[in-house]
Amino acid sequence: MFSLLLNILAYSPSTSAWNEATCTFPSPCWPSDNTWKSLNNTLRGSLYRAHPPAAPCHVPYTNEAACGIAKQNWTSQFWRAQQPGGYQDVAWENGDSYCNIDNDPNTPCAQGLVPQYVAKVQNVDDVKAAVNFARQHKLNTRVKGASHDYLGRSSGNGTFGISTIDLKGIQFEDNFTLNHGSARSAAQSVVHIGAGEHWYYVYKAADARGVSVVGGASYSVGAAGGWVLGGGHSALSPQYGLGVDNVIQFEIVTPDGKLRTANQYENKDLFWALRGGGPGFGVVTKVTYKTHPAIPAIVALLMNVTYTNASYHGALKTFLSMQPDLAAHNFSGYMYPSNTNLLAELLVANSADLNGANATLKPLFDFAEAETTAGRPMLVQTMGYVVPSVFSMFPDDPATVNEGSGSAAILGSRLVPLDIFKGARLEAFTTFLVKQPFISILHLVAGGKVSTVSPSATAVHPSWRRASHHIVLASGWETNTTFALRNQIRSGLTQVTQGFAALVPGFGAYTNDQFWRAQQPGGYQDIAWENGDSYCNIDNDPNTPCAQGLVPQYVAKVQNVDDVKAAVNFARQHKLNTRVKGASHDYLGRSSGNGTFGISTIDLKGIRFEDNFTLNHASGRAAAQSVVHVGAGEHWYYVYKAADAHNVSVVGGSSYTVGAAGGWVLGGGHSALSPQYGLGVDNVIQFEIVTPDGKLRTANHYENKDLFWALRGGGPGFGVVTKVTYKTYPAITAITSLLLNVTYTNASYHGALKTFLSMQPDLAAHNFSGYTYPSNTNLLGGILVANSADVGGANATLKPLFDFAEAETKAGRPMLVQTIVSVLPSVFGMFSADPATVDEGSGSAAILGSRLVPMEIFKGARLEAFTTFLVKQPFSITLLHVAGGKVNTVSPSATAVNPSWRRASHHIILATGWGTNTTFALRNVLRKGLTQATQTFAELVPGFGAYANEADIVCVLIRKLERESHGLLMLIPSFI
Repeated sequence: MFSLLLNILAYSPSTSAWNEATCTFPSPCWPSDNTWKSLNNTLRGSLYRAHPPAAPCHVPYTNEAACGIAKQNWTSQFWRAQQPGGYQDVAWENGDSYCNIDNDPNTPCAQGLVPQYVAKVQNVDDVKAAVNFARQHKLNTRVKGASHDYLGRSSGNGTFGISTIDLKGIQFEDNFTLNHGSARSAAQSVVHIGAGEHWYYVYKAADARGVSVVGGASYSVGAAGGWVLGGGHSALSPQYGLGVDNVIQFEIVTPDGKLRTANQYENKDLFWALRGGGPGFGVVTKVTYKTHPAIPAIVALLMNVTYTNASYHGALKTFLSMQPDLAAHNFSGYMYPSNTNLLAELLVANSADLNGANATLKPLFDFAEAETTAGRPMLVQTMGYVVPSVFSMFPDDPATVNEGSGSAAILGSRLVPLDIFKGARLEAFTTFLVKQPFISILHLVAGGKVSTVSPSATAVHPSWRRASHHIVLASGWETNTTFALRNQIRSGLTQVTQGFAALVPGFGAYTNDQFWRAQQPGGYQDIAWENGDSYCNIDNDPNTPCAQGLVPQYVAKVQNVDDVKAAVNFARQHKLNTRVKGASHDYLGRSSGNGTFGISTIDLKGIRFEDNFTLNHASGRAAAQSVVHVGAGEHWYYVYKAADAHNVSVVGGSSYTVGAAGGWVLGGGHSALSPQYGLGVDNVIQFEIVTPDGKLRTANHYENKDLFWALRGGGPGFGVVTKVTYKTYPAITAITSLLLNVTYTNASYHGALKTFLSMQPDLAAHNFSGYTYPSNTNLLGGILVANSADVGGANATLKPLFDFAEAETKAGRPMLVQTIVSVLPSVFGMFSADPATVDEGSGSAAILGSRLVPMEIFKGARLEAFTTFLVKQPFSITLLHVAGGKVNTVSPSATAVNPSWRRASHHIILATGWGTNTTFALRNVLRKGLTQATQTFAELVPGFGAYANEADIVCVLIRKLERESHGLLMLIPSFI
């Protein structure tokens, strides 16, 4: 259903590659026009400066002839797939802009979410050239196949695009074998499909060949792209499995620019990952599927049930109650209920029994008769026929078919088990569907053969192996709908989908890539704490046995508080050394451990705002305040998104993947907003936590006060947090964002860095916060001023750096200061990319050392010593200006957070890492070197500690307590 997307990071075996950001337009790192021209020459003119398809109908791109072509083909999905900037769903084409054929032509056409440049590759060599170009220039990259993409993975503002639509080819082979060792696999009938093919043409070719193949249910779905990479459901899935269950082989250009073959014998781990693991592994150029004997007959039953609103609940409940029987009779299909009628297309493959198919609907006919007799008119109309093949279900000329292309749609979904159609769960599900305001689509495309495959056999979402249906909730908007209303629709759909998820705990959505590592019981963002010293990565030799590494032996993925209690009680009764994993954004290895028992809280979702929250205490109730209650499994991205819709702000982490109610806050919780509003711990109103005795406790200023103190910065060890309540603030209406890139020669490095460091007190005085990454060639920075739109003032603050650069350049040492200043409307405005497309270094190995530092280190003799230390040490450096201000106004004893925070202005990180094939000996050298460098750093700031409060004597105490409690101190995930 979905088009493939790839977010190619700067591929590098170097130890610092893990934190190198990708480049997007209009950053200073973006390639020059001449560089793009060179790529176009390599691609023989197949590189396009891409725009939305309606651009010729708008200034400044007005072209009457081209506009006429766009209007004529606006709803053609096949035309859209061929356009470098075209997508079936314009929500992921224009984003929030008015560049459609029916908008005011005098409204300028914005770039929207269309990549700046798109390479329309014609062959594998073109793919290699495009991927190598992306890697060399560290470009944030998207791959677009058939453009049947409703999750926006193939588009992205400021990115580089690779379009595979011209990689055609459908080739059948009756005796295909795979090489393995000195032998070959058994021969089988297959079809090889190029990445640019649509299922319609594959079905047509299969029909002529006298075979069948498991594929998508739409004319426009791509046959060898995002559909199969996400799992690939089909009307034939109950009989033959998902698309991934039918794949024999992939051909793929991986981010290193090499063409690889992946099958059960060659690149086995990659083969596993490509079958449902979603985007991110490369650009697929060809997929080989097994074929099945021709299907001689398919019963197709079209149904339209009409009723009054009074009968809606009963009619829908009756129809839903029939789903187990439909599944048992080998039905598959698609159903669309609303408050006026229910449309359905039901299919039975390898059957011509029309009477039997109709008879299965008897409960619905009976209910309709009873309703009509009671004065509530209800009518069930069916049209049944037998078609001779899958291709017969696609009778129309594809050029004339409109499947909703050229309109805006957004989706939410969940996989559900057959049990939801029975008993009390049936009533709850029916009530939910009746009350929710969005379009509902029921896909009966699982169960049967799908459920016979092991959840670990492929990377597809494990919920598929227990599910019977895929349920979609959908909405959209018109081309002239205001942006404010669009955001309301987005927020509403998100909230309703979250409510839906609560009805099916433990089940996920269609695809397996949204914060994928956090969802894996053994997955961690930092693989240094996943594999330890072992070679179990997707690009290691598949013949090397995968060791357990630091992954717990067993992990309980808890779905609710009762599950947490059960897991904690089990750990206590058996005296198990236990680890707790939340969002997996853990760079200190607290949520993993060899030979341990794990508790994963990632499925404890929930974001609920309350405008008049009060705390009970002995003499009454506390003053009411505005808060947000956040489940332990939530990420800050979704909290920010919800806060934006609720028109409030909240102090949280600066990364998409940081958990909002786990290790981040338990360690202190710094934020770009901390100088103005304090640390995360300063904004906590209440915790809900299952303590090691298995009891759920509430901790706040009045209840379990000592525990409340300890949880606010005391780190791991006090239990399993299930929910955190934070105070909220009025919406931040403007944030000045200043992106900085300072380039210099090595001769200027010391002086440039010293100049920038000397500016820190002045930046703090002007309410700046942010993140800076200096190296011996350049200094990158993202600097923010919350509650400000003063672009000129922000730039003026950098005057000392501009002056130094001018002096260096005049002295023959070229130095350039480049800035991009913008004003963002909210905190959520800083997270503009689709989280499914963002790679923040996940899946690579990193180790960190850090120290909190005071403002005095940026002055006088201490400044010179600090600059010299940074210039000489060999590791990556990150300066986080996230303290001072409000953070320093809180008493060091008010919370358990490291007291150094109350005197610090910055958090400084030293970092390194390694490639997946780095020797263990070299890893130990890196570990030792980083430890020594961090110890030397500590001598520059005596009396200051690290981020978290576990160093030195505190660490000894926690380890002592852990031993005395038999490891039942719950090690909560780390934070950055």
